[in-house]
Amino acid sequence: MFIWVVTQNEEIFKIDNYVEYPNCLIAIWIVGMWTATKSLFCIDRHKGATKHKKKYYTACKISADDVRVKNDIKNQSRQAVKILILWIVFLIVEGVFYHYNIINEKMIILGTIGLRIFDKLFILIWCPFGAIMENKCCTTCRIHGWDQLMLNSPLVFIPSVTSYSLIFISMIYFIEWEIAIKRHPERFSQISNMTIRCTGCHEVCGRCKNKYKELWFSQLFFV
Repeated sequence: MFIWVVTQNEEIFKIDNYVEYPNCLIAIWIVGMWTATKSLFCIDRHKGATKHKKKYYTACKISADDVRVKNDIKNQSRQAVKILILWIVFLIVEGVFYHYNIINEKMIILGTIGLRIFDKLFILIWCPFGAIMENKCCTTCRIHGWDQLMLNSPLVFIPSVTSYSLIFISMIYFIEWEIAIKRHPERFSQISNMTIRCTGCHEVCGRCKNKYKELWFSQLFFV
């Protein structure tokens, strides 16, 4: 973003079969592939992003067949459909704009960078998706496993190995997440999973910033 603002060089963002990948897209690929890999293999990830794995699940006496657990997951899934529809509409609008040359590759790349900035802001300050989902906090969020796919999916309109590889690995994480919800719903409800309850939780989240104010303000984003 800084390079483009300073130089206004369109070649930095130009992508086709005859032009080498721009440095900014390679940088996005490095960052995106690292974060997607961390998510896929649960490397240094917080509780909300690892709750689909068995080893991070702490069961309580309530079973997965409990009516409260089933109703909780059904309600979460109904809210998640709203987010899915909104995101599909967003991608369709982006595709139409790109088709009619209202936006170009440069704007898509800048938008993708912007999404990563907003992703951090959503966690630290306020998340509109969490408001729609009516989440208690980020840790309990039903669509936590969608983050990488949502961040990388706008690159689908830029055909390249870098963009498609990011979308591919993000899709693997998304599918694994959804399969886990289908097969092990108890891991996604704080009614049945003690790991994602407030007790003993010290995750940084905008909705819990008053509880752990010092930890919240110590984040690199603010420093």
